Amino acid sequence: MRNGFVGSALLHIGVIFIAYYGVPALFEPSPGEDHPIVVDLVTISHETNLPAPSPPPEKPAPKPAAETRTASLPEAAPPVPVPSPERTREKAPETPETVVPPPRPKAKPKPKAKPKPVVADPFASVLKTVEKFQAEQKETAAATPTPQVLQAPKRFDPATTLTLSELDAIRSQISRCWNVPVGAKNAENLVVDIRVHVNPDGTIREARILDTERMQRDSFFRTAAESAYRAVINPRCSPLRLPPEKYEQWKTFTLSFNPKEMLGT
Repeated sequence: MRNGFVGSALLHIGVIFIAYYGVPALFEPSPGEDHPIVVDLVTISHETNLPAPSPPPEKPAPKPAAETRTASLPEAAPPVPVPSPERTREKAPETPETVVPPPRPKAKPKPKAKPKPVVADPFASVLKTVEKFQAEQKETAAATPTPQVLQAPKRFDPATTLTLSELDAIRSQISRCWNVPVGAKNAENLVVDIRVHVNPDGTIREARILDTERMQRDSFFRTAAESAYRAVINPRCSPLRLPPEKYEQWKTFTLSFNPKEMLGT
């Protein structure tokens, strides 16, 4: 173990030595290369005896450059003579003194003209009075209830409408063709009203069930209404036995089919 510790210490010391002395040498610039210089040795004498220098080599003739058009520059304008400050002082005209005019007196405001008194138009006042009176009369008439005229009860006229006995006669005539729905739920409460239009000879021209909404939601009522409708248009129960002189009264009437009355309950 002691040998390993000594070896490790020596290794660390060697690494530190190389890093301290070897690494900076890597970044030092390399010395430049030496270039030889040719020197002619000449002896010094009273007379100069040197060979004539060799003529320089002829340079190749330059290629003719493309003619460039140069725009003629305008001739510079002659400089404007700057007057000396002394002359400008001598030639400077004297500025005349400005005379401030006195302020004008303010004009007095004109007095406002007084408005002329409006003369009341007597005719207009009369019209307003009449309109006001008419409006009051209308309000009074609207507030006052109109008295109701008591009319005497009309006497019964047998020629105006069908009598109860005539309707019973029609009902009894058509009931022979009506099959009462005995097995239906609450059959005694299924009252069917049919609007009937009759020809002058007593035949049925048109029949229409009035309560169509109940037919859509109540199946038992629909069965009773359809059976009553078939009884009205059944040719076995037509023509109706009605007085011809009362055709204007019985040409249109409403016939009620009550199973409770037909069953005798």
